[in-house]
Amino acid sequence: MDSTYTTLAAWAIAIGATLNANGVSPPPVFARAGLSFKQIKQSPTERIPIERMTRLWNEAVIASDNPAFGLGVAAQVHPMHFRALGMLTVTCQNIEQSLRKIIHYHALISDAVTLSLTEESDRLGFTIEAREGVTISDAAIDAFFSVIQKFCMEMVHAPGLLQEVWVRRGAPATPEPWLQHFRLPVRFGQARNCLWLTRSALQLDSVHGDAHMAELNELAVVQSLQQMQIQTLSQRCRAAIQFSAEEGAPTLEAVAQFLQVSPRTLARKLKQEGVTFNQLLQEKRRTLSVHYLTHSNEPITNIALSLGFRDTSNFNRAFQRWFNTTPSQFRESQSQRVLSG
Repeated sequence: MDSTYTTLAAWAIAIGATLNANGVSPPPVFARAGLSFKQIKQSPTERIPIERMTRLWNEAVIASDNPAFGLGVAAQVHPMHFRALGMLTVTCQNIEQSLRKIIHYHALISDAVTLSLTEESDRLGFTIEAREGVTISDAAIDAFFSVIQKFCMEMVHAPGLLQEVWVRRGAPATPEPWLQHFRLPVRFGQARNCLWLTRSALQLDSVHGDAHMAELNELAVVQSLQQMQIQTLSQRCRAAIQFSAEEGAPTLEAVAQFLQVSPRTLARKLKQEGVTFNQLLQEKRRTLSVHYLTHSNEPITNIALSLGFRDTSNFNRAFQRWFNTTPSQFRESQSQRVLSG
């Protein structure tokens, strides 16, 4: 399991509160995701591997029997839950400044996603996407946009502040919960996840704006982020390993150069952390192979080349060694699971 990316436990606590509000006991749901509800409640600033967080979202949807579960999580989320970044968000002078701060510091909440702004003449799009090789639950995207909508509407009371919501997820059998919740057009099956806001309203003064408090909150955010970024060398090495069809798998020497250490130092320090470069390489290949086979329609040959294998037969042998099945059989089994689910 590649646990390079993590999410703040505050999201999990909000999921637990939402389950309670829906009459569902959180501990069994958390247990099925490999998490302890009790421990997480006691440690809201801890970080959860993204794989377990995504599983928790999906288990919560199943347990609540509600495909729109993520929409209700916003009711349980408040700025203070995200500590200094949450408080910085609401004390900014206006919404545009707030969104830019969220983009700049979002790794404090989750480093498993990328955030960006699309600027048009009359509107601004706030986009969230999963990093390559990372799977994010549809419910998490629903919750994220719901929270952003909530925070924006608390900062500025302006009609027409938000325009529409785009989501990658396919259209649900019953779209009414999304339409009623956002009270905006919701477009499913889009190329990206994007919340569109009216540009003229983004510069209006926030009712909570406080330049002095924003400055203090930003200092606290920077300190928290610096602490979080103190990673082990193996974590940095995992993140640095990138594959391509053109260059194949990265070498120890190439990754060492990227990390600005000698190959000998990299190998020695990885050994001290109980892992080898080749183990990290194969771990990332395993993770990405499962991701691509499950979440893309790319031909298996293309997947093999993108993961640095010379040909499909080498990829097939490696995949069978990892999972005791072929890539084709694995993809077919995943398709059958989706159809039967």
